[in-house]
Amino acid sequence: MKKNGIYTILLFLCLHAAAARDRRLDSLEKVIRTTAHDTDRLWSCSKVSAIFSVHAENDSTIWYANKLISLAEAVMQKDTSRSMRLFCLTRMGGAHNSIGLVYLNMGNYPLALKELFAGLGIGEQNHINRVIGDSYNNLSLVYKGENQLEQALHYAILSLQVREKMGDKKTIASSINNLGTIYLKEEKWDMALDYFGRAIRLYKETGNVRGVAGSHSNIASVLRVKKEYPAALAHFDSALKVMKELGDKIGIGSTLNNHANVLSDLGKYKEAISEYEEVIRISEEAGNAEGMAAAYGGLTDVDETRKDYKQALAHYKLYVTWNDSMVNSENTKKTVQAQMQYEFNKKESEAKTEQEKKDALAAADARKQKIILWSVAGGLLLVLGFALFIYRSYREKQKANVEISLQKQVIEEKQKEILDSIYYARKIQRSLMPRDNYIQRKLNRSA
Repeated sequence: MKKNGIYTILLFLCLHAAAARDRRLDSLEKVIRTTAHDTDRLWSCSKVSAIFSVHAENDSTIWYANKLISLAEAVMQKDTSRSMRLFCLTRMGGAHNSIGLVYLNMGNYPLALKELFAGLGIGEQNHINRVIGDSYNNLSLVYKGENQLEQALHYAILSLQVREKMGDKKTIASSINNLGTIYLKEEKWDMALDYFGRAIRLYKETGNVRGVAGSHSNIASVLRVKKEYPAALAHFDSALKVMKELGDKIGIGSTLNNHANVLSDLGKYKEAISEYEEVIRISEEAGNAEGMAAAYGGLTDVDETRKDYKQALAHYKLYVTWNDSMVNSENTKKTVQAQMQYEFNKKESEAKTEQEKKDALAAADARKQKIILWSVAGGLLLVLGFALFIYRSYREKQKANVEISLQKQVIEEKQKEILDSIYYARKIQRSLMPRDNYIQRKLNRSA
């Protein structure tokens, strides 16, 4: 009776959360339809996609994420400012990550990698650390799902390094929690518990109740391995309550499946079967292949313990079907191709960027040479002009000197003529005047 009361309360909380979610969606969708501000439309589209993602409504998540990408591309063509371009590219990178997570939950790892590498490419080409950190973390999740733990650890560490550089405690907590899940898969129990504990402290500090719940669920998984069942169940119950309040289908399915594992260990098979079946129902709604495989694997273990081998075989076949839908040679081949394609695109982009730099340097050198050439030509023209000016001045001076010489010659000739006239007149004058001795004789006679 007590248990039924708890489920009734949880159902009420889920319905209340769903109603609140619908009101919020209506408000955001109205903004997308009516607002004249591009940033508001893009932001609202991003939030709608995120809400559908939490509730594992895959088609709606992908639709709004793709709509966001189209809107961002259109806005960048209209507004070419650096700030708007950065805003749009950040949202586009986030949209690719959202789509990648949908495909991850569906167990379609090749498509997940394709989208995540697209997001990573946007982040790396435009130096957007937020997008780079998210992409690394999500890539780690994909490789962890494929049991490629070395690659998963590589990307998880890269994610943590980027986020620590940013100083964003919310995302740092996510990377630390992810590292804990990898160590959990590697059966490094103490390391896993240490990372989950660190993640919970950061989640609490930043007010991330969903993150706290996820870490509690992860801690419970370690405690189950250590056979500390009461503590494990307490952590699972705490996590499950929050996941149901949030309407997080993936989180509910994962936590409930692990809870059922503990019940199975304790020999409470009927309750465990009921919860595995609930996991199957939720996972089917969410399109979560990993949840389906885990639940059928749990049912197989219960059937074998109860010696119901016919049912165990049937459940095992379903487990293999769902598990192989995620991890098989074809998918592995495609994920390798996706990785190689990304590396090729990255190198091609780097080569293109390098060539553009070389072209820019060559163009700058060409402009520099052109400037030098024109400067030299201009200098030569100035020198030539100055030389012409000097030559012209010289010619004019020479001409003036010639004229002065001619004028001097004329003056000298005139002066000579005048002097000659004066000399001639003086000569005539002197010839007409009596001589001094004549005048003296006359004076002497008169005396």
